[in-house]
Amino acid sequence: MAYQTGMCNNPLDLLALFRTFITSHADLLDPAGNGSLPSQAWAELKYGVVGLETELYLRGPGNNNDQAVYCNTTIVQDITAGTDAWSWETRGATAFNTAQTFDTQPGICSNPKVMPLQDTPSQYWFFANGRRYIIVDQVTASVYTNTYAGLIRPFEPVSNVLEYPYPLYVGASMGRRGLRFSDVSAGYHRSFWNPGYDTDQRGSGSMFSAGNIWRGISNYDSSGGSDVTGLPTGAEVGLTMPYSHALGSESYEPENMEPLLDGTYLLTEVEVAWGDANWLLYKERYGVLDGVAHLSGISQAVTNQVTIGADTYIVFQEAFRTGPGDYAAIKI
Repeated sequence: MAYQTGMCNNPLDLLALFRTFITSHADLLDPAGNGSLPSQAWAELKYGVVGLETELYLRGPGNNNDQAVYCNTTIVQDITAGTDAWSWETRGATAFNTAQTFDTQPGICSNPKVMPLQDTPSQYWFFANGRRYIIVDQVTASVYTNTYAGLIRPFEPVSNVLEYPYPLYVGASMGRRGLRFSDVSAGYHRSFWNPGYDTDQRGSGSMFSAGNIWRGISNYDSSGGSDVTGLPTGAEVGLTMPYSHALGSESYEPENMEPLLDGTYLLTEVEVAWGDANWLLYKERYGVLDGVAHLSGISQAVTNQVTIGADTYIVFQEAFRTGPGDYAAIKI
């Protein structure tokens, strides 16, 4: 696992720092530190400016150099959201074709996953292995935005990997451009671990299913209601657990759990699943986000570090929210 944090001067500088990190960080090039494991550095397939946008196309090798994970980024000053606003858009794909545009890459996810940024210096956090990467940016003193791009850890045993060869998840703070980082919409401005969707049903999370179909992943509708009550008639949308309240009363959710008796926190893996329109049954349970955990936000604060055995996690809040259910922990 590779990890890096620091300051960037502006969104384009953030992209430059990420580009160097994901393709050449020492812990990706030599994961074991002794040359015994294959490189997990991502390959840059294409980079350049197209019109007003800067595009970066990446292919992850997997952790054992046995996979090909396609995740593409474009970054643009988003004048519709404000003169100081930038949109970092990420899409998943199933292959790469240098002759095709950003929006028409093979198997491209149909709607954008957007991390809103500000045209000022900010602190960032990068996390990566050969299967996925995570970006968190402190846009202002009280707003954090984020992106997850790459494979999740599927439930199928390794021996059955052919049943689900490409468990690709792409999620971010928003499911559309044109919104400023300061937006406080209940459904529009969320996170990759607790996604929402807007009135046009452009969700901030998408999962490439075992049936080779992109499924929308959303815990909230545009008004901030649960994904059961707010979905259009007949809609079938996935969710992430235990953040979703679709399966029961909010009072029973683990976000209300106090720290354990020894003062530590219980960390729970974040599951991505898909059900019927009323969530009376599961249709597909895809797996869990790689290196991401739910924890209670009671007595919690952003950028705290939590140690579980030999593993260390950094705690982040969702956008501007600091309630009991608004935190996630990301493994270093």
